[in-house]
Amino acid sequence: MTRTDLLVRAAAEAVMLSIAGDDWQSARASIVTWWSGIRPDQAGQVRDDLGLMHAELTAADAALRRDLAIEWEMRLARLVRAEPGHAGTLRPLLDEELGPRLPPSDRSRVHVIEMTGDVSGHGEIIIAGRDVEARRIRRIRRFDSADLFQLVLSGRGPGRLLIVIGLALVAVGMIRLAASFTGPCAPGTTPLPSDLPTASVALAVVFVGGLVVTAGSELAASKRGRLAAHWLITAVVVAGLAVAFLILTNGAAPDALFGRASCG
Repeated sequence: MTRTDLLVRAAAEAVMLSIAGDDWQSARASIVTWWSGIRPDQAGQVRDDLGLMHAELTAADAALRRDLAIEWEMRLARLVRAEPGHAGTLRPLLDEELGPRLPPSDRSRVHVIEMTGDVSGHGEIIIAGRDVEARRIRRIRRFDSADLFQLVLSGRGPGRLLIVIGLALVAVGMIRLAASFTGPCAPGTTPLPSDLPTASVALAVVFVGGLVVTAGSELAASKRGRLAAHWLITAVVVAGLAVAFLILTNGAAPDALFGRASCG
């Protein structure tokens, strides 16, 4: 939902509440004046519809009030889509004409707040009446070694385990990659039981380890979501890594990854 959508929703609620109030004729005049500035040919119809709406609201229950608000939200949305250049004029209508005519108890339902804040990174919070929307504009998070250490010690849930596993994968991949360039007698130069290219596998392991560290960091830093869901994600990742390990080692012992090639 965009900022304009939320503004339209708040304005529709304000139209319904103001037409239901004692000062409804003044509110109707303001709405008709605003509408005629955009579509003057529809001003008369809007005036008549608002009068009919007031009569309906006199004995309306909560369900009918909600239906009328939705109806006017749709009408305002169609108007704004047809004339997008006038979308900005909804705000003055809401804040300067309709809002002040409402009792304090109703103003909070149509008040629109726009601010920037921390929405899991850098984002924008928009509140319109009872509707709250958090829209992430951009999210750039860098983790250095101190961040990772802190997350491992005090992070939330199983994300800490994934960080440790990811770092271990990176270390294993780097050892195998370095060994492929340092001669046949270096640790980790034993050919893989799966007969896959050692250097390519090592690069893949480093890459996957980095992804696991990132995923673990996100989970450990997250303050949202159920821990059960975090554990499920962790279990799936660990199971996938275990299957990949079995494929690489072809059922051999784990030390096959770090053995020395025969130099004899």
